[in-house]
Formats: sequence, C-alpha cells, structure tokens
Amino acid sequence: MEQGKDIIKFHKEKCFNCGEPVDKGADGTFKCPKCGFEWANLFIKRLPKDAFFMFKDYANAGFCSDYGMALKSLVGSSEMKAVFEMISDIDQRLIRLEGTEQKPKERKMLDGTIKTGGNRNGTG
Repeated sequence: MEQGKDIIKFHKEKCFNCGEPVDKGADGTFKCPKCGFEWANLFIKRLPKDAFFMFKDYANAGFCSDYGMALKSLVGSSEMKAVFEMISDIDQRLIRLEGTEQKPKERKMLDGTIKTGGNRNGTG
C-alpha cells in the first residue's frame, strides 16, 4: 500500500500540449513549466454498471471518448447547476427545520433554577 502511495506521489505525466514531463503538484494537479498548460487526472472506482455505460456512451457520442470534457460539460451545464441549487435549497430547509425542533426545552424548577433538556420525570 505504501509503495503504491509513493508511486502516485512521484508520478510524472507528459504535457498534452507540448510533451514536456510534468511533476504532480501538491494539490494533485499538473502544470507544465514550459507552456503553462494545467490539468488534473481523475480516477473513479466502483461506478454502478448502468451509470458507467450511460456516461461512456455520452462521452463516445459527443466528445470522441474524451471523458474529461464529457464530465466538464455535465458539471458545467445549467441543468446540473439547477440540481445543485435545488439540493442546496432543500439542505437549507432541513437545517432550519432541524434547528427549530432540536433546541433543548427549558423549564423553570420550583427552586428557581432553569433546567435544559431531559424529560418531565427528571431522567435524561
């Protein structure tokens, strides 16, 4: 396992633009010192079979099997942005709902102290 990490750590790529060998940066991206071209590699494991074939067909048909550009088109699309906005909106609604219902209840005791949380019989 450690040997594999070392191989990835010191992995070199050739620049797609000029062919110059390029070292992997600390953030996992590559930047060619000669021409300045920047890119990143992405490896996906355990992709469901149906999703794999759907994405592969999409990339083959519209992007000559260039998976990176196919992914970019999906992520940058207005439809995907709309989905992310809907998910964010739902997430914010859940936070508001959980925030109001999760507040511990306060009760004033006979001796004047205020007890937070728990139940009526004094346990918890």
